[in-house]
Amino acid sequence: MTAWTPEEIVAVMRASKELSGSLHFGVAAGPFFYALIWVAYDTGLRPSDLFRLTWSQFDSYQKSILLVQNKTQKPHITFLREESIQALAAIKDPSRDRIFPLTWGCARRWMEKIFKDAQRYGFKRVRGKNLGTLRKSNATQIYISHGESAAAESLGHTSGTRIVRKHYIDHRALRQYSVPSHPHDIR
Repeated sequence: MTAWTPEEIVAVMRASKELSGSLHFGVAAGPFFYALIWVAYDTGLRPSDLFRLTWSQFDSYQKSILLVQNKTQKPHITFLREESIQALAAIKDPSRDRIFPLTWGCARRWMEKIFKDAQRYGFKRVRGKNLGTLRKSNATQIYISHGESAAAESLGHTSGTRIVRKHYIDHRALRQYSVPSHPHDIR
């Protein structure tokens, strides 16, 4: 299992900004998918939860989203960086209840175009990786900077770190082994 590297995420974001056209509810595709990718990366939410998010769950003042995760039926709060807040502000109009009102099939078609366009920026498409890969990228980056427990918490896993370690953290980031300090260095 591998996540996207920060460079691959940047390539996908760049390609998403360049999308032309608009979605059936009147939002330009470029800003919409740019916001979707930022929010997916920042929150680590499953695509099914992203597509169910409503504007009422989003708190721009607290820079957070409060939801009950569909798969686990457990409440979860997740936070957003300023880039995500700005990207969401850019797609607020026209008014609608859900932030990202897409079906999986619709999202997949647009994402395939983004992946193809992202190749200009060094992105290499790998079969089986899609929007949900950002959940793994989120967990991996949080693991690298804050450890396993923080990665589990960021995804809403309350039962410990085993599932996050096995299914979400990129194996290249996991610590392979550690050795104690050399005996001569201990004083």
